[in-house]
Amino acid sequence: MRLRNSLLILLFGGTLGLWLVREQQRGTLERFDRVHREFLKANPAGGQRAPALEQPAVVFVRLDDVDQPNRVFSAWPLADGDWQIILQNLSSYSPGAAAIAAPLPFDKSGGGLESAAKGVPGLCVAASVSASPGDGAASLPQALPVLTVSGSVREIPEFKSARLPAIPGGTAAGDIDLLARDKKLSVEGDWCRVPLLARLGNQVVPTLTLLALLEWADVPVPEVTVQPGVAITAGKSLRIEIDQGGFFRYFLSLAPPVPSVNADVFVLSREQAVASLAPGDPQRRVLAGLQKSLLWFGHDDAGSRLLHLPNGSPVSPAELAARAIAAIQTSSYMRPLPPPYQWIAPGATLLFCLWLTHWRKSRLLPGALATAVILGAVSLYLYHTGHWWMPLVPSLALLAATVVLSFLLPAPGWRDRPVPELPPSGKSTRAPAPARVTPARVKETTTQTAPAQAPAPPAEPPPEPESAPLPPAQRNKKGKRKRR
Repeated sequence: MRLRNSLLILLFGGTLGLWLVREQQRGTLERFDRVHREFLKANPAGGQRAPALEQPAVVFVRLDDVDQPNRVFSAWPLADGDWQIILQNLSSYSPGAAAIAAPLPFDKSGGGLESAAKGVPGLCVAASVSASPGDGAASLPQALPVLTVSGSVREIPEFKSARLPAIPGGTAAGDIDLLARDKKLSVEGDWCRVPLLARLGNQVVPTLTLLALLEWADVPVPEVTVQPGVAITAGKSLRIEIDQGGFFRYFLSLAPPVPSVNADVFVLSREQAVASLAPGDPQRRVLAGLQKSLLWFGHDDAGSRLLHLPNGSPVSPAELAARAIAAIQTSSYMRPLPPPYQWIAPGATLLFCLWLTHWRKSRLLPGALATAVILGAVSLYLYHTGHWWMPLVPSLALLAATVVLSFLLPAPGWRDRPVPELPPSGKSTRAPAPARVTPARVKETTTQTAPAQAPAPPAEPPPEPESAPLPPAQRNKKGKRKRR
């Protein structure tokens, strides 16, 4: 019967585990997973890895002039003259780096725009890349830096053609046009996936998000090493964990909020912009802290907010990329284990559950509780060491199901126990009470059972031995023994 119980637990637990892991990856168990992630969020590690800024050093510059009743710029998307004004006024703020993620509708820039772009330190611009081979040069332009990769590049998003941007500066791959949705920046429940790598054939290049971080951290591209599925290491100051496709995943509710300003403020000079803002306007405080910050220019109009946060609010991909940069700068992010590794915890739990069925029933509940504590400790350790999130709902559900089944199933060896014989129907199972014995009954029984015999003659008493006479010295006057 013990083997039968084990096979039943193995069959039932394996089916339940497969279903739970599949539903967890689909997001069905998101309500329970969110409780676990909030617990990890409330228990951060004692020491964070560098860089660990208390506040993010990135500012999201919103381009939404098309939605404004009083438009400031001359065209939408912004023309070369608009960008020239922005970059000329931007240099007076001395930012640490700046990245233009917005598409540029012009192919050439004038001398004024080139001069203004060269005056902005760490300026990065996205190149137009496409999955179609006819949208640009089929070979990799020299302006795109090539990264050193150790590992397979098959899962990294691939583009077939590229066109350099009209604004000079550091060049990186932008959003790949005509690419499958699962290869782009996306939101999956509480998670956001941001691509950091792209490739043309076997040549891997950084996306604008990664290149902007490198410019802000002042790390040369030759010092960057990439291990798909592990991390992007940039010297000793930057390490970004990625999946096999070069995507950085972060937990949206854990990422810090990103300060933002409207791009309209850069139409004026620094002194004029501060003077035009109201005293209580939050943009005044943001403009005062632009020095050494990374400025991220991106479209944030209503038409660009194509993605949705877990609460249903629309959001633009540019804002999500800025939040990813903030999460990396502050080390405030969480990333799930790769799907193949998510089976380890349920599989180990199932094997333990097979052993748990052989325990005494009085020890089942304490053993299951101790196992749940161990799983929680392992999950906390993975989060502290590598910002990993290990799903616990499938493993905890297997433990609970095993405890319930162990109490419902019969104990091992119950068939081998002796069963008392049942009496025939209508007859009593009690033994008859013994008869009461009396002296008269004993005498009667003895008389009935013993044979008659003649009475024996009385035995004669043995003759008393004659005593020897005492010597005179020991006799008194009456002839008896003297007393001493």
